[in-house]
Amino acid sequence: MSKTLLFPEDIRAALIRRFDNAWRSWLSEGNSFPITLSLGVPTESYVADDAAGVRSWVDAWAGWTGAGSVRWVDRQWGRLGRQRLPASLELASAREVASIAGQDGRWDIACERFGRLSAGWPLAAGSGLARCFDLLADYADADFDRLLAFLRWVDHHPNSGLYLRQLPIEGLDTKWVESRKGLLSRLLRLLRELRRSSKLPVLMLTALGEDIDRILEYQCNAEAEEASGAFPRDPLTWYAKPGAPK
Repeated sequence: MSKTLLFPEDIRAALIRRFDNAWRSWLSEGNSFPITLSLGVPTESYVADDAAGVRSWVDAWAGWTGAGSVRWVDRQWGRLGRQRLPASLELASAREVASIAGQDGRWDIACERFGRLSAGWPLAAGSGLARCFDLLADYADADFDRLLAFLRWVDHHPNSGLYLRQLPIEGLDTKWVESRKGLLSRLLRLLRELRRSSKLPVLMLTALGEDIDRILEYQCNAEAEEASGAFPRDPLTWYAKPGAPK
């Protein structure tokens, strides 16, 4: 049987791909819904040629118990008479897509954590924060709470001069940060860029000292650019290093 008619398993496979490709925009924007997926209404001749296959398709959608709403249409045909057929699956939200894709649990966790991060840093809601879906969805609760506490503390104490082992955050040490340095670097870079674009004091990472130099790669590059005159120094963000022009 051709794929003129889409069965629940076909729609599920399509929505898994769609979720993987679109969750970033859904998480940060949430304005792509509702969406409607055609199930492939057959012609009379198609039904006549493959009545058993069409009946299997109709029965499959009649038994649909997943998210969304199946829309049915009536057809009045000369040879086959009146037929009621499934026409489309209508989905009202990203969570309905996530449910069909088997990602509803992760989606719920990601949304809740995205909300917590956005509440602390509202400008991040429409930016690259949504790209961190795996972080938002998969981190253990303790690790996410520790990450949130880390970001808040460094943001509120941008020039403390403390080392990682000195930060007053339970469970945070150099080993914990080292295993997450790529993610932390990405998040801290995002916060720095947001603060610079909003003319607020830029997040400075001297609080981390040299215990995690690779996480500070972005910071060091930015300071080098400022020192070389690539862009004007901002007195709110500049902390001169030894040997840097004053």
